[in-house]
Amino acid sequence: MGHPSILCLAVLIVVIDNTIVNVALPTISRQLHASTTSLQWVIDAYSLPFCGFILAAAGISERFGRKRTMQLGLMLFALFSAVAAWSHSTEALIGARALMGVSAALTVPSTLSLVTAAFSNERERAKAYGAWAGTGGIAGLTGPIVGGALMLHFWYGSIFLINVPIIAVMLVAVQIAVPNLDASTRSPIDVFVSSRARRASPCWYSPSSKGPPGGGRIHWSSFLRRRALADGVLRSPRA
Repeated sequence: MGHPSILCLAVLIVVIDNTIVNVALPTISRQLHASTTSLQWVIDAYSLPFCGFILAAAGISERFGRKRTMQLGLMLFALFSAVAAWSHSTEALIGARALMGVSAALTVPSTLSLVTAAFSNERERAKAYGAWAGTGGIAGLTGPIVGGALMLHFWYGSIFLINVPIIAVMLVAVQIAVPNLDASTRSPIDVFVSSRARRASPCWYSPSSKGPPGGGRIHWSSFLRRRALADGVLRSPRA
C-alpha cells in the first residue's frame, strides 16, 4: 500500500520545519535586525500553536473528513511557508510561523487517523505507527542538516520556500493515492479538547519538551495518540 509513505512524508515536512529554522537564526538576526527575544519567538511561534491546536484539529478531521483536513493543512502550510520566505520584518515572520504551526496541527492528526484506518491487521498497524512516529524523530534530526545545506547556497527564505514545490507534488499524490477513509459517524467537535490535553499532561511545558523532536519532544507522537483515543477524537477503522 503506497499511501502510508505519503502520509509519513507529510509528517516529515511538518516536523522538519520545527528545527530547520535554527541554523538560519544568525542570518535572520542580521538581515531583519531581530533581537534575541524576537528570534526565540521565531522558533516558538511555530511550536506553540502546533501543540496547542493539535488535538482540536484531530476533532476537526473526524468531523469534516481526514483526507480533506490533511489537504487543507498542507495547502495552508505551503501558503504560509511562502509568506514566511518573503517576510521583510520579524513581526511578519513570526506571524507566518504561527500560521504554519496551525496548518501543521491540521495535517499531523489527519495523517495518524488515516494510518489507523488503513490497516485492520493489528501487527501491520503497529508497524505503520512505528514508521509514522519514527518519521518524526528522523525529521527532527534532519532539519538542521537540510537547513545548513540551503543556507550555504541561498538566502534564509529558502528554508521555507522549499516546502512549496514539495507540498504541491504531495497534494497531487494524496489526491491520487490516498483513499477517503472517514469515520462512519461524525461526532461534534469538542472545543475543550485542547484544555483537557493541557491538564492531562505537563509535557508541553516541561524543560525536556523544549528540545527538538529528536529529544524531549519526540514524545508528542505517543502523547497525541493516547490523548486522542482517550478523548474520542481518534477512532478505530471500524468506527
